[in-house]
Amino acid sequence: MGKEWWYFNGILEDQDGREYSFCYIVFYFLGLKNNIAVLNIVNLGTGRLVFGRVEKYPIASFENPSDILNFRMGNSYLRYAGKNTFALDIREMGFSLDLTLHGLKPPVLHGDSGYILMGGQDTVSGDDAEKSAYYSCTRMTAEGAMIARGETLRLKGDAWMDHQWGKWDTGERYDWFSFRFGDSTELMLYRFRDEEGKTLEQYLVGTYVDRDGNPTAINDFHAEPLGHYWIESDSVRKYPLRWRVQVPSQGIEVTLEAIAEDQFFWLDEKHLVWEGACRVTRGNREGYCFLEMVGY
Repeated sequence: MGKEWWYFNGILEDQDGREYSFCYIVFYFLGLKNNIAVLNIVNLGTGRLVFGRVEKYPIASFENPSDILNFRMGNSYLRYAGKNTFALDIREMGFSLDLTLHGLKPPVLHGDSGYILMGGQDTVSGDDAEKSAYYSCTRMTAEGAMIARGETLRLKGDAWMDHQWGKWDTGERYDWFSFRFGDSTELMLYRFRDEEGKTLEQYLVGTYVDRDGNPTAINDFHAEPLGHYWIESDSVRKYPLRWRVQVPSQGIEVTLEAIAEDQFFWLDEKHLVWEGACRVTRGNREGYCFLEMVGY
């Protein structure tokens, strides 16, 4: 199936010093009637959801096909404003979010010249995993405003952007990490799992980005759950919220833990996604990480 998504995450701080995690995703499925827009905002101090919405739209339109990105889905607008800058504008009943996101480093290609294998094997054809094109803006500023529950908040923080597209039917069980370290370096890691939860070592892929924005491919990392779980009550699915991550080639060894437990959404009736901000609590780097877990 042909699919494409634009994805943003980050931590924002309001004028009173309160922190929020945000995640915004546009899923575009070639040839299907339903495309999806996701927005999840969590108050990291209270652990409560500020705003969460997963909407399916029959039409996703490009306002001007000649633009690099000028995308509308329902009341969500995502526009590339030039010079590594994106504008996000969302209007819902009693809620709005306006963010300008500016990349501080050039976009980086992941995998083999911008292509990664989406781990596993096609259950129909038996073929090896198909490829996905994939690049990221790993360190961005974020600034704007949010109106929620009658309160207007000025927001400032940082963000990450992914753009991924291709045609694949595999890779529905994975853990994904996007670290922003305090020394102005970043780290992306993709860990695919089989049906029994075992890591598919042959499909490990990652990228380390140095202070100047230079990427280095990573395929020697280890990511180990440490036993703290969020449990989805209806299906009793367990999602690990504490991890140890090691990247020997870069001398990185850190432990991370979710800042708030209930950072999740249902993409559809089958797919629960835990997607949220984590602190680096131990190790030889400081910073935070956005963790995405699918297929538990």
